[in-house]
Amino acid sequence: MNKKMRYLSKEERKHHRTKRLMSWILVGIMVFSIFSIWATSYMSSERIQFNEYKFKYSNDEKYGDNTVLTTKVDGKELFFYTHPEDAMQIPVEGNLTNLLFNKNYYIFTTNPTTDAGYLSDLIRYEFSTLLEKEFYIGVDDIYEDFPDIPVITCENASLELPVLYLIQTEEPTNITIQNNCATINLNLKEAAYLRDRLLLSMTGISNR
Repeated sequence: MNKKMRYLSKEERKHHRTKRLMSWILVGIMVFSIFSIWATSYMSSERIQFNEYKFKYSNDEKYGDNTVLTTKVDGKELFFYTHPEDAMQIPVEGNLTNLLFNKNYYIFTTNPTTDAGYLSDLIRYEFSTLLEKEFYIGVDDIYEDFPDIPVITCENASLELPVLYLIQTEEPTNITIQNNCATINLNLKEAAYLRDRLLLSMTGISNR
């Protein structure tokens, strides 16, 4: 793959980072909004149970005064935007937990010029604050505005370093697992459900 690349000036890179930060913020607002709408219809029950884990509702200020579901895994509190049963409704071809659980390293790769690319960064950042894991970033092709990010595809996936490849779609979100890589066709309207589905498997709360 030989493409002529133009490297950005410092001013261009600063401008691009600013635009990208604003996009992250907008995506973050969208994700919280999705859950806020969902939560208003589920507040009748203060606690729920999924598998062996008990979840409780919280609107602590550390979550931006948004209503979330929290549970503890190995003594560490995790938060979720959606009911785990709803997150588990995302169709998965293969076993996502077998791919993601008990791993120390993950790579998120995507087309960085799409909204899914911005969302991938947001999810990766949140997970890095919640889990004692390493999360790396890649792009699925060469983009002249992202000269310093390595091109990562499913061909780079391994047992110890699974790849999560996010592709934006208008179809319902679905996941296909093959050769240590999860190809995620993401509908942005289901972003919160995807984020939670990944976290359920990474932490072993889900067994599939």
